[in-house]
Amino acid sequence: MGRTSTHFALSPFRLLLPVILAMFLCLPAAPRAGDPPEIRIAVLSFDNESLTDSVELEPFRRGIADALVCGLSGEKGFRVIERTRIEALLSELKLNASGLVDPESTQRLGRILGVQALVLGSFAVVENEVRIDARIAEVETGHVLTAEEVSGEVEDFFDLEQALVDGIASGFRQRYSARASAAVKQGSSGKMEAGGRTGTVSTRETGAPHRLAVFPFEDLQERSGPGKWGEGIAAGVAGCLSKDPHVEIVDRNRLREVVDGLALKTKDPLGERAMTRAGKIVGANVLVLGSFLSFQSRIKILVRLVKTETGEVIAAARATGRIGDRSKLEEKLAANIIRSEW
Repeated sequence: MGRTSTHFALSPFRLLLPVILAMFLCLPAAPRAGDPPEIRIAVLSFDNESLTDSVELEPFRRGIADALVCGLSGEKGFRVIERTRIEALLSELKLNASGLVDPESTQRLGRILGVQALVLGSFAVVENEVRIDARIAEVETGHVLTAEEVSGEVEDFFDLEQALVDGIASGFRQRYSARASAAVKQGSSGKMEAGGRTGTVSTRETGAPHRLAVFPFEDLQERSGPGKWGEGIAAGVAGCLSKDPHVEIVDRNRLREVVDGLALKTKDPLGERAMTRAGKIVGANVLVLGSFLSFQSRIKILVRLVKTETGEVIAAARATGRIGDRSKLEEKLAANIIRSEW
């Protein structure tokens, strides 16, 4: 008799146990005690100090910045803010990010942008030689966390960009490891505010699919807009991404209608505010933004996945090759994005 009553008393718990376990497993993983908090950073457009072909090379101001956003967004320790969001804020406040050399101005701009570190740099071309410099400066103190310089021939500009990204990432990785060791010893995370990337963990396989709004890619050689290839590249990338069963692509005709409607109300229909608003209207939780730059028969295409609500870059990919191989580059970009965790 006692056994029977115990059995029936435990039955409701047994029924709820799988539900409780499933809820527990779906909770985001807590950051490990030894991990220092991630740093929220903004990558600013680079200063063009070229003495040769300065006007022709102006697109590289944003091109190098986009390459760094792409490279650093995949690094542990960073939470990168989308470039177009930064430019929109600077434009609204009528501020110029060029020539930031003293800690006071770096601190002021960093606080306005709501970040803890800024990536700044410059490039200079003299005849056939190019030099690119970059540094990550901590907003609170103005201290340089890491810096990198690369140089070479102009025809290797795209390769030098990637070498710069690798160098900056490597330097910060060493600094990050040192901070992790210090966090373990001290049991604290220092001055930086905690902000793990747990909120950006992919739900593509464990929950509802991400809903992506793919916007025309920005032609960095144009003052604004997609140029002659921006729409086509976006369509190609969207088509490749649609093969992933765990994502849903917003109908691009519907997205175009919304963007066109917003164009009547704003001077910059492809600006950050307009794209964010369009994404919310069509119910997208992730914006797919991109840029491309052609130079000496080669083309570089970059794509960034940006959280609609926060403007944080949660995944990015880059592909370079011959201009005639754009379709293959689009497939490569989409494949890299699908393989990444977001």
